[in-house]
Amino acid sequence: MDKWAGLTVHAQAISNLANNKPTVRVLEGSFFLLSNPYERDKEIENFKSQLQNDLTAIVGNDTGRSKSKIYASIAMEANRLSTSHATNRILIANTDAQENEDSFSVYKKADRELLQKSPDKVIEKLQRQYGALADLKGLQVYFVFAPATTTDDEYYSLMAPLFKRMLERAGAKVYIGSAFTLNTN
Repeated sequence: MDKWAGLTVHAQAISNLANNKPTVRVLEGSFFLLSNPYERDKEIENFKSQLQNDLTAIVGNDTGRSKSKIYASIAMEANRLSTSHATNRILIANTDAQENEDSFSVYKKADRELLQKSPDKVIEKLQRQYGALADLKGLQVYFVFAPATTTDDEYYSLMAPLFKRMLERAGAKVYIGSAFTLNTN
């Protein structure tokens, strides 16, 4: 990443609400000929520290609610990013991917069976309820989650590939893992 480029990060929790208040962090761009490289490095380190604190607060914030609108939240943010003119558009979803609402719940045996036999029907259900994805060409999506239990791992292994399939069909590049390193150099 060009250290002189600007960067805007929207971070928000995924919960039972489709619209969660984002935390927005902005690193203004600088023109390298008129800037001090040492000061810019300090600005970047400060930005990274503030962003890490923001992300830690979001991850540590247990919503304690019984429903999870994972698709709605991810679709809304992906569609928002599809309209951005930024050089790099990245969506990082730190989520257990355990969709749990009235139209589909990974906790219901019948819904899990439907997902395993006919994933496209689950996609249709979710998109009918919350809308289709826009053209996401150029968007990178990272699903990050480290399951703590075998049940979490089972549900994540069912749902994350479904979200990947939907997003890739819309043109995004999708990566699934338990940790990623963002190189800012």
